[in-house]
Amino acid sequence: MSVTIAERDMTGDKPVNALIPVNGYSWTSIDVKDAGKYRDQNGLGLSGFFYRDFKATRHTIPIGNGIPLSRYRYPKTEIPFKSPMHRWDNLFFCGGYRACDPDGRQFDTHERIVEYVVTRKKPMGFIVGDEDELEALS
Repeated sequence: MSVTIAERDMTGDKPVNALIPVNGYSWTSIDVKDAGKYRDQNGLGLSGFFYRDFKATRHTIPIGNGIPLSRYRYPKTEIPFKSPMHRWDNLFFCGGYRACDPDGRQFDTHERIVEYVVTRKKPMGFIVGDEDELEALS
């Protein structure tokens, strides 16, 4: 999933070139109708995780179709813990905000959480549903 950041905000003249995509966790949405202020050169809304670096801190911003959903601010430091399960996109399963994947499908589906657990991208998942729905996922 690659993304190209616009040189300027498509809704005005504010530079957005300090917004950097988190490698492997950022894409452009296919829905242009409801795209927010963060867009690529073609007017497609940016989605996924992006960051801005400051002198001592990094701000990571989850974006859904060009709309900023939250902001995480933390000191710049190297984290010694490494795991394929330590992933930004696991935050989409925690609730609070939603995004669509590059194909326009909702990201935080029951099918995707099962896929992430089975492929060891997520240590565990929690799904609430009726018996038929849960049986279909097994």
